[in-house]
Amino acid sequence: MLRNGLVLYFRHPAITAISHGHQETKGSSRNHQSRNHHATNTLTFINANETRYWAAPTIQTTIQQPSQQPTQSPRNNTVAPPLLILTNEAALQRAITHLTTVDPVLRPLVHQHGMPRSLCAKQQDRSCFHALSETIVYQQLSIKAARPIWGRVLTACNVTTPNDVAAASATMPVDDEDDPNANTLTPLSVPSLTPAAVLGTDFEHLRAAGLSNNKARFLIDLAHHFNDGRLSDEVLTTATSAEELSEMLLQVKGVGPWSVTMFRMFHLGHADVLPLGDLGVRKGLAHLYNLKDPTDVKTMEEITAAWQPYRSVGSWYMWRLNTPPIRKRKK
Repeated sequence: MLRNGLVLYFRHPAITAISHGHQETKGSSRNHQSRNHHATNTLTFINANETRYWAAPTIQTTIQQPSQQPTQSPRNNTVAPPLLILTNEAALQRAITHLTTVDPVLRPLVHQHGMPRSLCAKQQDRSCFHALSETIVYQQLSIKAARPIWGRVLTACNVTTPNDVAAASATMPVDDEDDPNANTLTPLSVPSLTPAAVLGTDFEHLRAAGLSNNKARFLIDLAHHFNDGRLSDEVLTTATSAEELSEMLLQVKGVGPWSVTMFRMFHLGHADVLPLGDLGVRKGLAHLYNLKDPTDVKTMEEITAAWQPYRSVGSWYMWRLNTPPIRKRKK
């Protein structure tokens, strides 16, 4: 909802109040009231180009009185918090300020490694299909090994030429270049891969680009999901909960919980993702907090509870524990 150039969203645990083309009155029926979701907490006004709280997409949004029964998740009957999105450096700075305040042990890491710009949402620059395709290609590979394969896949699909990829890669931000888990690595000067391009490419050409038999099939299955409308940028970027998003993406062959987590963090810019399924994050937490068991997920969840709602940013610094500091560009 726009008001004087500002975007109106509801802060956790509130959910957007939805009006079905009419205004409730004191005498409205219970049926009308039951169809409306009501806010249960305060309202927050924030700049439109900074951090946003995604809510269910609606044509008309109205402010109504609090309800005794907030919107619940249909699967487990729990309140689904809105998704906080990191959209720019101002949002990242708020996250860093929060983390270093509640957990001072992170301060040296922040000072050493700088701002995690690769966590900013990229859906305005890259399609979801492109980002998910890249995630599939990069699965279980180092950046050094996966990057040339991804470039050859783009070439095989007639998205660009090898020279284009090489030239564009030279301009890639150092922050992303060093990040071991940034899954949207293609420079913005290279066009996005499309489902039609993948479906129009011979299977053997995908294999010749360096994809395993399984990864080639996974990429084709993903293309079919987008081509027939089961998935789309609109559906994925307007999902109102992590559960809803995971349920859709896990239907794709080759997309598991890790891939969903990376997509949420590095493409959608979800601020509060805790990827404890990632060994690098667990090792970082175990090292930083002197934990003997890097599989002690319960303790790690307790340690990182104070990071909320910015666990994605805290997790990024766990990866950095095993990587060199950001290199300074020469002037």
